[in-house]
Amino acid sequence: MARPSICRFFQCLLLPALLLSALQPAAATPPATVAPALPTIIFDTDMYGDIDDALALAALHALADRKEAHIAAVTLSTGGWGPAAFVRAVNRYYGRADIPVGVVQGGVSEQATVAAFVARGWLPWLPSPGGVNYTEHAAKVAPASRVRPQYAVPLLRRILAEAPDNSVVVVLVGFGTNLAQLLESRADDISPLDGEALVAAKVRRLVAMAGNFAAIGDEAGSERAAASQPEFNLLMDVPSASKLFAQWPTPVVFSGYEIGSGVKLPQVVAERGFAAQPDNPVAMAYAYAVPHYQRVSGHPERPHDHATFDITAVLQAVRPDDGYFTLSSPGRVTVHADGSSSFLPEAAGRHRFLILPDDQKLRLQEAVGALVTQPPARHP
Repeated sequence: MARPSICRFFQCLLLPALLLSALQPAAATPPATVAPALPTIIFDTDMYGDIDDALALAALHALADRKEAHIAAVTLSTGGWGPAAFVRAVNRYYGRADIPVGVVQGGVSEQATVAAFVARGWLPWLPSPGGVNYTEHAAKVAPASRVRPQYAVPLLRRILAEAPDNSVVVVLVGFGTNLAQLLESRADDISPLDGEALVAAKVRRLVAMAGNFAAIGDEAGSERAAASQPEFNLLMDVPSASKLFAQWPTPVVFSGYEIGSGVKLPQVVAERGFAAQPDNPVAMAYAYAVPHYQRVSGHPERPHDHATFDITAVLQAVRPDDGYFTLSSPGRVTVHADGSSSFLPEAAGRHRFLILPDDQKLRLQEAVGALVTQPPARHP
């Protein structure tokens, strides 16, 4: 008889504890870590006047392979068959043949680009040995995507209309033609918003390789910047550039001429990285253009280390918090009739420009070399 009474004794002790435990709230489960959404990138390029556009597109694909960005579209501010065919070949090589490509309507033609080089005495530097531009050379031998080009503005409107709010980063490394036309576009069957409202709703920021914000005698750039020398991307379509930067409704970060000229992609690094990718259209274009640059430099025996103008804009667009650059105070950039620009500090200004600290130059150069020559993750 003693055994049941002992059991009842322990039941009396345990039952209140069990009931109390059941009434206690469950321990809070740590919230799952949510990976930040990839920036959706629109890459607007002139892909003709300099090989750096091609290098920047290669770097952008490398960042997409690293799951750091999603490339939604490439739009071209230079007309002609070569640039579009080349971009489609590059996209295909990197396993993204479905990326839509948009071409400018009524904008700067190949002939106008060549004429501008002639007028300013730059023609020897146009990477077109024998009159054949690097885009045409590579496009003739590199298979292109079967996705045909379309006009840039309807494409831009569709990409923005389909994107979540405040999710798109636009990278401008050419003329302002397409983006200025986008701002002027009206509501249509793609979106009930006009161009400016659509940009305001969908675009997080614009990163532009444009202008020159180096103070006199200070290639690092500073907030003392005032009027600059004319810069190619601005002077090729001054009305569009002026409208674009005066009316663009989101923050704009400028990667000025002094940033790209301050850091070079060493020829030895590019050639070593491209050696295993003979069918890469960017490698083809680079191998075609660099000997030309060497010849016209007057020192063909020296390596040609190429400026990283457009690549710096791509890095800032995708990795804005990685510390390669610092930012100026807010202000307003004005484009002048000769293609020069000026920066006026304003507390409520939407414009800033990049400043490259000396202690980041080597780190930036290493990042550029690795990204530009990174083999594709999904080569077709």
